[in-house]
Amino acid sequence: MSATWTFAYQQAQRKGDFCAVTRSRSGGDNSPTLRSLKAENQRQERELNRRHKALADAAARQDQASAVLDLSPRNLQRWQAGETLSEDQRPQRQYTPPHTLTEAVRAAILVRGQCR
Repeated sequence: MSATWTFAYQQAQRKGDFCAVTRSRSGGDNSPTLRSLKAENQRQERELNRRHKALADAAARQDQASAVLDLSPRNLQRWQAGETLSEDQRPQRQYTPPHTLTEAVRAAILVRGQCR
């Protein structure tokens, strides 16, 4: 079985194709095209159900593991992905108050303080 993922628009297109063939052949259940479309539709339904079940099982296992480790599920995901917490990612504010001494005034004050 291939590991291709189908998107909603692909499923809608296939459903439209299926319905168009069904409408055009009112009594033709023996049509090879109709049979192949039905088989493809059933295969996709089974695959979709399998994926939903796998996702639900994975979520349940993650919740259980995070409860045992006393971590949030998001932290567990971060650890499994190998993400590390770095410093704060917000931009650092470079603010200089208006009453700050200039370098020249600061140097003059330090020189006077050393002369005493």
